Amino acid sequence: MVPAFNQSYNKERESLTEIPTDIDANGFENIYLNYNQISHFPREAFPNPNTWLMLFLNHNEISEIESQAFLGMLKLTDLELRHNKLTKLKAGMFDGLTALTNLQLGYNQIAEIDIGALNIAPLEDLVLRNNLLTLLTAEMLRDLPALKNLLVEENRLQTLESDVLSSRQSLYVSLSDPWITDVEKDNPWQCDERLCC
Repeated sequence: MVPAFNQSYNKERESLTEIPTDIDANGFENIYLNYNQISHFPREAFPNPNTWLMLFLNHNEISEIESQAFLGMLKLTDLELRHNKLTKLKAGMFDGLTALTNLQLGYNQIAEIDIGALNIAPLEDLVLRNNLLTLLTAEMLRDLPALKNLLVEENRLQTLESDVLSSRQSLYVSLSDPWITDVEKDNPWQCDERLCC
């Protein structure tokens, strides 16, 4: 039986160690795989995910996402991968996400972003808070022309290139750190005139 649209597929807290292969993707819009022990996201893991709008993979152990793992998810608008073990965003990782507007990558261990890794033209909201980034460049964000909100607080950022801001008039960047009390003494940023520290 094909589920009605707007139904969710829920396998949260099932102690899964792999992406389930029994998902009958037809008709589902929201896929919940939160709070499992999934560590690897293989290429084309799901058959025909063309009706999906939201995919939730928060609170897993994901440390590897294969290139082109999300191919076929043509309608996916929201992808959440918070609280995993990703260390690097690699080129090709998010290929095929032609409708994605919201990408949540907070609370991982991301220290590197390859040029071309964020090749998601419609993306508006990118959350990278609580990772291990030390550098953020315009080149890393070059394939995100629709980006409106960039949340990078609680990283180890020391340098934010001025080009990140100069080429985007309406970009909101959140750098807040509630533990900084003495801005002049403890501020780790190398700032130019476009940043207020």
